[in-house]
Amino acid sequence: MRLDIKNISIKSIVLSVYPIVIFIFSLVRAGVSAEIGLELSLFQILMSVLLVALVETAALVILSLVFAFFYNLFCAFGMRGLRITLEDVEEPAAQESENDGAR
Repeated sequence: MRLDIKNISIKSIVLSVYPIVIFIFSLVRAGVSAEIGLELSLFQILMSVLLVALVETAALVILSLVFAFFYNLFCAFGMRGLRITLEDVEEPAAQESENDGAR
């Protein structure tokens, strides 16, 4: 089976679960690398982690939108889209049932 990706919907990037997943990963990364100093209060540390995660999320989503825009633009000008070829593989359970029927 051959799949051709010729258009990436920009609306699907913004309105999907993609920004939420990016935010969660950014939040975890910011939380792990947070500089916990003695001079910062707990509220300041949490706000720092939250703001770093929001900035990273915005940057990655905007970068994804720019990539999708240029991908769609190049495909509109005749560039061949991403082509994926998948091969069908038989499941082991189907093979066992065929072997049982042959006995």
